[in-house]
Amino acid sequence: MTDVHLGRQLGIQALPDSQKSRQDVGGPKGRQNVGGPRSRQDVGGPRGRQDVGGPGPAGTAVFQTAYGPNDQLSATVRADEPKGWYSRNYLPHLDAPEIYQSVTFRLHDALPADVVRNLEEQVHSRYITDTQKRRRIETYMDAGYGACWLRQPEIAEIVQQSLWYFDGKRYRLLAWCVMPNHVHVVIETFNGYPLYKIVQSWKSYSAREANKRLGRHGAFWHRDYFDRYVRNAEHYERLIFYVEHNPVKAGLVHRAEEWLFSSVHYRTG
Repeated sequence: MTDVHLGRQLGIQALPDSQKSRQDVGGPKGRQNVGGPRSRQDVGGPRGRQDVGGPGPAGTAVFQTAYGPNDQLSATVRADEPKGWYSRNYLPHLDAPEIYQSVTFRLHDALPADVVRNLEEQVHSRYITDTQKRRRIETYMDAGYGACWLRQPEIAEIVQQSLWYFDGKRYRLLAWCVMPNHVHVVIETFNGYPLYKIVQSWKSYSAREANKRLGRHGAFWHRDYFDRYVRNAEHYERLIFYVEHNPVKAGLVHRAEEWLFSSVHYRTG
């Protein structure tokens, strides 16, 4: 099945960049003192930054309220040996310390199962490449399928706080963007903290807290994630631009800094 036919079958159309920004997306306006980088000029900057730290008081309060003084979240990410290259659910992963990596994870209903099956069949038959498959999946997610719980500011804030919490301690947070049904993150991994456990900690905490807020039970995140390591400086710049401008590409805002749950908002705001 061609991409055009698959898109027509699912009713998927690319959203124009000129689409007006949605007024129901984003967090509290004018916030200047919520944890994390807070207008840090060196977010996504060079290695060796000395002023990296976790979130401010707001972020810390969220986790202490949920876990208490013993910081139970840390139990989900323990020092471990990196796995190197490995595969899970047909997705290749690279788990290695002290490299820059881009991670994308999505809500469990952000992509229909038949779409994934069709794309995997096309890859298997060599009709499309893995890169083309990933790009088409990103297009489908940007179309806003599923419940899009992350469109709700309080749910997006839970996810954003989880990304901030161990910044500078177990990884260096370089860029991020919380979209309505998926999340993009670029980090530098630290020795002793495998990527898969870092992602697990983000997802397990945010799923539990989001489900409480939504008054629901069951799966919140899709069980797997995509990751890519940064090959060189040019690749790094492209990744940062893509992550921070994803809301513009999806037609959610006119300018990247207008999206409240992203690194560019805090760097420029």
